[in-house]
Amino acid sequence: MRTEVLRVDPTTGPWDGLAALGRIIADGGLVAFPTETVYGIAVNLRDEAAVRRLYQAKGRPDEKPLTVHLPSPEALGRFVGQIPLAVRRLSDRFWPGPLTVVVSDRHGRPTGFRVPDLPVTQELLRVADCRVGATSANPSGTDPARTADEVLEQFDGILDAIVDGGPCRHGAASSVVRIPPEGDVEILRVGVVPEREIREATARLLLFVCSANRCRSPLAAAFATRLLSRRFGVDPEDLATVGYRVESAGTGCMHGTPATPEAESAGRDRGVDLSPHRARPLTLSLLESADEVYVMTQAQRDSILEFAPDAAPRVKPLSRRSHEIPDPYGCGPAAYAEAAGSILSAVQARLDDW
Repeated sequence: MRTEVLRVDPTTGPWDGLAALGRIIADGGLVAFPTETVYGIAVNLRDEAAVRRLYQAKGRPDEKPLTVHLPSPEALGRFVGQIPLAVRRLSDRFWPGPLTVVVSDRHGRPTGFRVPDLPVTQELLRVADCRVGATSANPSGTDPARTADEVLEQFDGILDAIVDGGPCRHGAASSVVRIPPEGDVEILRVGVVPEREIREATARLLLFVCSANRCRSPLAAAFATRLLSRRFGVDPEDLATVGYRVESAGTGCMHGTPATPEAESAGRDRGVDLSPHRARPLTLSLLESADEVYVMTQAQRDSILEFAPDAAPRVKPLSRRSHEIPDPYGCGPAAYAEAAGSILSAVQARLDDW
């Protein structure tokens, strides 16, 4: 068998002949293709004979699964039922791109997914119109191919076709992360995407909410930031690298207003600086992006759940003891001091939850 080579501009179509290669994949053939990282070999995962042929061609161990390659981030919904929040964060930031995400599919099987950042490859995956699995285009244990010529040297006469899109942009493997049903994101392989960026993208968001976002919720966010930073021994601005983001918002506030002078004073007395704070309203997108939402009163929780009832498991009173931290606005410095003390105690009591 002679391996067909289709030379293309990888970023600009039209790509004559690509639809025919898509049909080859769907019909059980093996087609090598470029990505922004390294070259891969595509196979129809529904065709057991084709999958066996790919494993034999590479000398790949049977226990090593193939990665499902998708034409777009939106295509993930076809294979995964409830997409975890961490996966949404990663896909929003890195897809299309050099990141493979391992998550449970609709049948509960851990499966790797990736969206290559190369237009010709996205189109190939689209026209194949099947569940495309892929692995790097190299015999197992050797360096991945970075050009079509390197693929041809190893697999001429073995593969049905090669899409030659020129040298790969990165020339290194994708990073691989696993998203367990519970627990922290696991980094299985550090590749093109640095570990720090993965940690920042998947950091848990703790969101503190009050009414005007000018006193109680900014104080709570500042206390939480300080305590978490001390726990992990990092500067507050680096908190995301150890898995946390802390923010605040208001259910009925004017965007951009500063913390009240009394709140700033109460914060300074307890070691936090609210002078950079500017209020922002609670939006549905912000609410949906938060892992935990802490409110100051039951009335605030009720207000949030009126327009977002599905958020109920994540919206909790900050204070476990009383469930109420009254608004000190307009009540003088003593009321602010009392509120700040209650907020600090409540945040300290919540630390073990995080």
